[in-house]
This record gives sequence, structure tokens and C-alpha cells, in this order.
Amino acid sequence: MESGGFMVVLMYVIWFPVVVVIFLRFPPRKAVLLSFLAAWLFLPVARIDVGGMPDITKMSVTCLGILLGTALTDVKRLVALRPSLMDLPMALYCFSPLASSLSNGLGPYDGLSGSLSEIFVWGLPYYVGRIYITDLKAVRQLALAVFAGGLVYVPFCLFEVRFSPQLHRLIYGYHQHSFAQTVRYGGYRPMVFMEHGLMVGIWMAAGSVIGVWLLASGVLAPFLRRNVPFFPGHDRPDPPWQGTLNHICSNLLPSFLVGVMLLTTVMVKSTGALLLMIAALSTLFAAAKTRIAIPLLFLLLVPPAYIGTRTFGAWDGMNVVRAIARVRPDRAQSVAFRFENETLLTKKALQRPAFGWGGWGRSRIRDAEGRDLAVTDGMWIILLGTRGFYGMGLFFLAFLAPVYFLWRRFPMRTWCMPEVAPFAVMTVLLVIYCIDNLPNGMVNPIFALTLGGLTAVAATGYPTGDPLTDAVEDAPQGESAPAATRVLAS
Repeated sequence: MESGGFMVVLMYVIWFPVVVVIFLRFPPRKAVLLSFLAAWLFLPVARIDVGGMPDITKMSVTCLGILLGTALTDVKRLVALRPSLMDLPMALYCFSPLASSLSNGLGPYDGLSGSLSEIFVWGLPYYVGRIYITDLKAVRQLALAVFAGGLVYVPFCLFEVRFSPQLHRLIYGYHQHSFAQTVRYGGYRPMVFMEHGLMVGIWMAAGSVIGVWLLASGVLAPFLRRNVPFFPGHDRPDPPWQGTLNHICSNLLPSFLVGVMLLTTVMVKSTGALLLMIAALSTLFAAAKTRIAIPLLFLLLVPPAYIGTRTFGAWDGMNVVRAIARVRPDRAQSVAFRFENETLLTKKALQRPAFGWGGWGRSRIRDAEGRDLAVTDGMWIILLGTRGFYGMGLFFLAFLAPVYFLWRRFPMRTWCMPEVAPFAVMTVLLVIYCIDNLPNGMVNPIFALTLGGLTAVAATGYPTGDPLTDAVEDAPQGESAPAATRVLAS
């Protein structure tokens, strides 16, 4: 087991029944979102090795608790799923370790053990999203939950920006990652209760993108009016200050909250996350303004273009290194180091291109004494080495293919409609997550949950005569929806 000992085991043992209690107390969909976010944001970062079985982590405990809660409160949902061809890439990816193990002569037991681990890491969150995030209303709830999760993290991020990443150590007794990697730009990059500062960066960037887009499309202000706890009930006469409070919640509070999120995202000091945030917002607003899909399609092409050019040596990345060196020579050295290691690992991976080298560190580069000579950072190079083009291709296909089908179902002219805006921003964030997994290898089950939900929307569609379907089909071709018009005009 990783650092933490008794405290980690205690938290995981307590959390499992807590998830079940959450299901007994709240509506199922709200219970899922609450359980996922609370676990991801606050439980300790640790893996408990149980020998031959998948490691116990905070998200595996959460998913198992959700399945038990569903079995107790809504068992029909567990068997209501109707598989679609869109589920095939994720299903095949989860069993890609079996193909790699068999092709390398490591045996079926090794492959099935690896497949079970992938099912716990990716398959279970995907399945939960598939059965609970099944329509645009659920996607809106998910988007607002992620935005709320970002707001919850604001004070913790600001604390660690000022006093250094200490919260995980103070509560659970250990640092979850090397402290040296938290020093950035003369200050600190917070980790809070995530595995690395890069995870916090992309989390806050995702929350900021959601906040800006939902504010612009007219979704955030009505949500705050309905959910601010000190609003008087509709069965009582409005007090004198009700009009002022309505004005604040309609005009000032949404902008203030989004501004706080954006400022905190900048202070987190994750350059890559900031660039991805800008790319996501640029794509959304450009698509809303032009009503064409070119910005989204450009983002979709980034992962395959990067992987293709890096794998076959068409691009060595040195022009990027030189550009960074003009501004930050120290960061340029780090980026150059990543590119050099990717090149070395790619050469090793191409010795077994179809199904990779399998597990047990066989894809690593070692000297005669067994010392590791290369560092793996990006998810794509890890998967290329261990699962080959088969496993790596399935991973990115699982995340990117639904985006294409969703764009075909909901044209760009509808993306500013309040009903569709949350779906639009979560769709773009899926692509952003794939791009983030080119230089980094950060497992984030919230995006697996999102993928399951968006796949459900793409696979199931809407019945004939559904009001939202009619609104989408009848959306004006030559002009944006009214909400989009107000936003873009301002």
C-alpha cells in the first residue's frame, strides 16, 4: 500500500457505506454526482494492493458503493442499459490488456487481471455515466456539479498557493506527490487532495470553461436564482429586499463566481491547463459566432495529428522548445526532455506495434543493470508501449468518436441554446481532456463519467415529438438562438 497506512484504510472503509447512505437520502442522479465529486475532491490519494485484484482507490470504492446503492434503491437501472456500437471502443479498450498479454506470451491470467484493473479505472465510471447521465437535463446537472466542484476548491487552492501544498499531509499524514514539482514561478502550485498539481490545474480550467459558457448562454443565472438557499419560498410574500436580491443573483453573483474561478485558475500556475482553457473557450465562442464546426473539428484532429507525427518521426517538437526558450529557458529544458524521452520510448514501442509489450515494465528502456533510462509522461506513449496501436487507438476512439456523432445530432447553431449549452461545453471538455493526455497521463474518472453520459445521449437520442428535439430541428439557420444573440452582441 502507498503511504498513509491506517488513515487511508479507515477513510475507504467509512466511505463505502457513506455512499450507500447518500443513495438512501438523495435522488439517484444527485447521489451519483455528490458521491463522485466528494470522493474525487477530498478522499486521500492512495492505492491499496490486494494481490492479484485491482488496486483499491477512492474512485473504485465510490463506484462499488454507487452500484450497491443502485441495487438497493433503483435495481432496474442496472439492467436497463441497452448496449450500442458506441460502447464498443470502451469495452474493447478495457480488455486490451488481455490481447497484449496473449500476444506477448504472458498468459490469460495476467491479461484478465490487467483487464479487471482497467474496468475499475475506466469501465465502472463509464458505466455509471451511461446509466445515469442519459439526457440533456442530466448533462446540465453534471456540468453545474463540476462548476460547483471548482468553486468548492477555490479556498483550498488559494490556501496552498499561499502556504504551499500541505492539506493532504496535514489531514492524511503524507504528501501525495513530490513536493519539488509544486514550486512554480516563484510560488507554489496547489495539489489539494489530487495526485498532482496538473490535475488541479485541468480541474479548475474545466470549471472555468463551464462557468464562462453557462454564464454566456444564460444557464447559470437562473440556476442560482432557483438554488440560493436564503431565497424566500414561493408560498410567502416577497420581502422588501427581494428585488435587490434577485438583481444580485441575476446579474452580479454569476459574474462574480465565474471571475473568482478564472482568477484562481490563473493562480494555480498550470500553463498547459490555461492554454487548454483558452482553446476550449475559443472553440465554443467561435462555433457560436460562425455556426460552423471547423473549430471543433480542428480540436478533434489534434490528438491523432500529434500522435501520428510523433510516432513516425515527422515532427520532433524542437520548434516548440525554441519558442518556449525565448520566454522561459528552464521550462524549455523540461519540454525538450519530454520530447526526447517520447522519441526513445516510441522506438521501443514500434518493435511491437500491434499490441505493445504488455505489463511488468516491458515497454521501458533499461540499461544492463536494469536502471530505467526514460520517463513516461503522456498517456498516449504509455498506452502505445504497453497496448500498442490497438489499445491506444481504442482509448482515444472511445473519447473522440462520440464527440463527432454528438456534433452531427446537435448542430453548432444550437450550442448557445440554454438547453444545449451544458452539453456543448462538456463535449468540448472531452476533447480537451484527450489533448491534455498527450503530454500528461492523468486518470480522471469524472471525464470517464462524462464520456458515458454523452455516449448515452448520442446512442439513445430522443423520442419523436420531444420538445427539445423540435427546438433543435427548428433552430434558425441564419441567426443564433435568442440567448446566443444577446451574449455575442454584448
